Amino acid sequence: HSDSRLTAKIYMSSNFSRTESFHQGASDISIPITDHELQNVHHRQPIRFGLSLRYRLDNRWSVESGMAYTRLSSDITTMTDGKTTTTEQRLNYIGLPLNISYDLWRTRHFGLYLIAGGMIEKSLDTSPWQFSLNGAAGAEYKLTDYFSLYTEPGLGYYFKDGSSTPTVYQDHPLNFNLSFGLRFHFK
Repeated sequence: HSDSRLTAKIYMSSNFSRTESFHQGASDISIPITDHELQNVHHRQPIRFGLSLRYRLDNRWSVESGMAYTRLSSDITTMTDGKTTTTEQRLNYIGLPLNISYDLWRTRHFGLYLIAGGMIEKSLDTSPWQFSLNGAAGAEYKLTDYFSLYTEPGLGYYFKDGSSTPTVYQDHPLNFNLSFGLRFHFK
């Protein structure tokens, strides 16, 4: 069968990890914590939306890049001498992913593949850059010659960014993620 050399995709993704962290005493977060303070950070599941292009190098290998928007939300509760204060933290990131993929099996309508790569993200709210490595197994079902649905369950590892801002990336660097979306095939 012939497959298009260039495809575009739009997708949504979310990370799944433990979402609660407790910090007491000395800590690497920005809010000063003393012996009389306890901090509870509850991270909500990150949400990512993106658009990317994939270029097929040969029958098995492809390279993919694009742009992603990620929203991180956390509720930070600080308890000091019996007083409780809760703040909501929302952080926005713009990212540039770069991935390679390898087709394991492909028929006219269905395909299985592996994908690996990394992403660099810039926080729009704070100064640090965020680097991550990602890997996934993907499945794609072609609805027509021009459109297909796909899903990619995988793992992502987020490196420390040097910031004292508590995020799910910093508190739980290894995350399971699930991406799904629509692929457009150019002929």
